[in-house]
Amino acid sequence: MEKKALAVILGLLISSTVAFAELEFEVLTTERLPAEPNPHWVWVNDINFFSLLDGKAYLIDGDNGRFLGMLGLGYFHNKIIFPADGNVIYTTQTYYSRGAYGERTDFIGIYDARDLKPIGEIAIPNKRLTGIPTQGHTAITDEDRFILIYNFTPAQSVTVVDVKASKTLGEIETPGCSLVYPTGSHRFFMICGDGSLVSLQLDDRGREIDKTVTKPVFDPLEDPIEEDGVRIGNRWSFVSREGYVYTFNGGAADLALSTPWSLQSTAERKASWRVGGFQIITAHAASGRMFVLMHKGGKFTFQDPAEEIWVYDLEQKVRLQRIKAKHPATAVRVSQDPEPLLYTTFMGDPILDVYDANTGKHLRTVEQLGISPTFLQTP
Repeated sequence: MEKKALAVILGLLISSTVAFAELEFEVLTTERLPAEPNPHWVWVNDINFFSLLDGKAYLIDGDNGRFLGMLGLGYFHNKIIFPADGNVIYTTQTYYSRGAYGERTDFIGIYDARDLKPIGEIAIPNKRLTGIPTQGHTAITDEDRFILIYNFTPAQSVTVVDVKASKTLGEIETPGCSLVYPTGSHRFFMICGDGSLVSLQLDDRGREIDKTVTKPVFDPLEDPIEEDGVRIGNRWSFVSREGYVYTFNGGAADLALSTPWSLQSTAERKASWRVGGFQIITAHAASGRMFVLMHKGGKFTFQDPAEEIWVYDLEQKVRLQRIKAKHPATAVRVSQDPEPLLYTTFMGDPILDVYDANTGKHLRTVEQLGISPTFLQTP
């Protein structure tokens, strides 16, 4: 028996050796993305909640759920920034010399938009706000000249970076006002703690040359607006925690406010339907439709995941559709083409749901997508 067993073992070893010997060496290659981004691509930002030093962003093809690429973006990266020419992408990043501690380095990372390789860096002050990516943490002005970075130390300010010259120009103090929303060439506005807005104009050297402060337009204690606004042309729209829509004309220095209107009917308010999540709204510019994450819950459930996505005509201020969410959702994004896709994800479950934005039909679910997806972007 011992000789027979030994013969079997030797036979297995020999056959295994032969099998391994027949394997071919793998040749490593790098794929390049098409020069023109597919309008159905979507970036999924993942702060990697269980290892915050190693945040990532994943590029997914919404048409088939295929994984196309990834960026490693460090500690609490902000959103990805897409200049109009499409040749590069920018992100704000933070690293420490000893991993979890040590000397801090902040910079704008510059990546080739086709192979996602790093091609440059621009040093910035070590004071940017670090947190879950939102619409207003960073922005690029309309002419793709200045990147604006919101700082919170807790003093509030904005760092201005000239990406054409690849250098930081300076800092604008903005006490009491936060986040950055571009509204034109060299112009942006911020939301202030008393419910007002401030509009700032820069010169060619990135210095403040004009500032206009509005009167308070919302109640920051009873019903603050959420920071993830949507832009169509020069108009920015935001929703408040109680479900009122505020639209500002960003083309005017005084940020003229349209009359706020309600997302819910009286009966729906009594039934406790309300907005919730982290990236609550998105808009399809060509059709003027806004998509809003909605759930049933109490007054302080404004970060709870959505049960439905409600669709509105922003011009007519009426609801057009209610879409049942396939899975709970804390972020929503819509593509900007004539046949748009709607994307949702949930910070507590690493999946991406894809819907037909016109019909609301669920098309597919992309699974095993990182750790804690938080913010969606379309190129």
